[in-house]
Amino acid sequence: MAALKRDWLRRLRARPPVSALAHVDILVYRVDDTLRQLRGLLDGQPDRLAMQLSGHSGWRDGCQCGLNPLMDFYLTGAAALDAILVGLDEEERATVGRAWHVLAQRELENLCGACCRRTTDCAIHAGEAQLASGCTRAR
Repeated sequence: MAALKRDWLRRLRARPPVSALAHVDILVYRVDDTLRQLRGLLDGQPDRLAMQLSGHSGWRDGCQCGLNPLMDFYLTGAAALDAILVGLDEEERATVGRAWHVLAQRELENLCGACCRRTTDCAIHAGEAQLASGCTRAR
């Protein structure tokens, strides 16, 4: 697990944060808990995992503003997992990938559900705030 954490944090540090909450110094505290949650999903019943995965949209489809601080957190975690799981067979890798997707999707949807930018009015105000601050990140 230590190698996975190091690679994950290295990948996360290489990406510019999309918001103040996406800074690696904040997200680093979520890594251990996220890996515990992943283990919990993998230790559960495979049928339950498959049911949780059905009906979920793509990761980026649910975040309208693109500022969810967990987006890059889970994308870089997925890349680190892929790199470390090279010794597993295809079915095992797919199972871990499904569990990761379920975990990531749940967390992303929860945070997006609380985001004020999900409404048109808030998105307009957020865009004005970005322009005023000189932020040029595409949304």
